[in-house]
Amino acid sequence: MGSELIQKYLEDGPKLVRELFYGAEEHASSIVFIDEIDANETKR
Repeated sequence: MGSELIQKYLEDGPKLVRELFYGAEEHASSIVFIDEIDANETKR
């Protein structure tokens, strides 16, 4: 069950980010602030 939830969010993540930036583009005076993005990255 847990892995299914994680997979769901991994698949939805890029879509949600695209929608965020499309929305920001439509509202040209907006700012997208992403806090602690490095926490979402995998270790190298």
